Amino acid sequence: LLRTGASAEAKADAAGALWDLAADADNRKAIAQAGGIPPLIELLRTGASAEAKKKAAGALYNLTFDDDCRQRIEKLGYTRQ
Repeated sequence: LLRTGASAEAKADAAGALWDLAADADNRKAIAQAGGIPPLIELLRTGASAEAKKKAAGALYNLTFDDDCRQRIEKLGYTRQ
């Protein structure tokens, strides 16, 4: 949903689901392997609503607890602060 022409609300909901899923270490790896990091960053940059950006940021924050995910995120220009 994050990579498609889905509605802003659907993208926010998808980011929220990824935020919840990224709380689990195994899910972090799966999200990264499925290519979930770039769309989350794009939503954070250009999201239509503050809620969508908040959910994307939360998902990215949880992903940073995995070293590989953190490196991928940093490579795309974002760091956990």
